[in-house]
Amino acid sequence: TQVWKDAHIREWVAISAPWGGANKELQDFASGDSQGLPVKPLTVRIAQRSFETNFWMLPVPQWHDSAPIVTTPSRNYSAQDYAAFFRDIGHES
Repeated sequence: TQVWKDAHIREWVAISAPWGGANKELQDFASGDSQGLPVKPLTVRIAQRSFETNFWMLPVPQWHDSAPIVTTPSRNYSAQDYAAFFRDIGHES
């Protein structure tokens, strides 16, 4: 209850995203995200793939199991499958 929270919790710190990573970053790499701007997502994908922070924000494999975070008609990808994911989207480094 809110009464219990007020009595026993002084501060709250999230221990998931962003420190555990954000699934949305995979969309940036695969197809881009124009974030509502009047430009095609694939156009901004070129820039988004160059941003170091997008790599830093990927879901941390050690903190995620093999549950799919990207689903396609031909294959699903988990945080354990980054090498295959980046190869399959043509963005190996």
